[in-house]
Amino acid sequence: MRKQAAGFLALVMLMVCIASLAEAGVSAGNTVIFGKYWQHMKTTTEPADPEPVSWKVLAVEGDKALLLAEQPLVGMAYNSDEHFLYEVTWETCSLRAWLNGVFLDDAFSAEEKRAILPTLVSTPDFVGNGLTVSGGNDTTDLVFLLSVGELEKYLRTDESRKCCPTDYALNTGAVSRWGTYSDDSRKVDTFVDGVSIWWLRSPGKIGHYAAYCNYTGDIRQDGSYVAESKFCVRPALWVRTSALASGN
Repeated sequence: MRKQAAGFLALVMLMVCIASLAEAGVSAGNTVIFGKYWQHMKTTTEPADPEPVSWKVLAVEGDKALLLAEQPLVGMAYNSDEHFLYEVTWETCSLRAWLNGVFLDDAFSAEEKRAILPTLVSTPDFVGNGLTVSGGNDTTDLVFLLSVGELEKYLRTDESRKCCPTDYALNTGAVSRWGTYSDDSRKVDTFVDGVSIWWLRSPGKIGHYAAYCNYTGDIRQDGSYVAESKFCVRPALWVRTSALASGN
């Protein structure tokens, strides 16, 4: 009898927890507010005050949620080290160090940092064109980039992957206007405005390339030079759901 009562109580508690999360807007596909970061410019060179950051909830597992910044927050190279022409992995790139250092300190309060969960990040190798390029060693990170596989899992359509950078991201070097061409001459005949190219952590087809999500929303696994500074950064992280506020 006691076991039945305990089981019933546990079920009730679970239902209350699920209801609370749903009420708070913490469910896959919703948006939440977490942290603050520069997003607009006061002048051409000076950013306005940091503003609340909106995140897309990609998944909820128990009392934690996987978040992806709704907009790219900065324009930055995957690796800015002078040795970028040599093999670079997520483990060794300068962008990983920046996300888990400068960005972490700038964007989150001490209390918010405690709500961010250390995540074991595994980056699969690139396999294609008869080649294998290492994804590097596993890492433990608070902030990271999505891999090709994760992006395919959580955002399944090109349209859902498209995004526009913040004004601050544009001011830091990001580009939101891309030329397209319709024939083999490669002469630009149209332009696409208001969309970003953003980095993924997966390796590209050679050691100094990294994968990215194109401005059309398609995934470019062959990648681009890791020193390309026109591409954007959409941070991702796992956080305790109790620390989140609904953005809806």
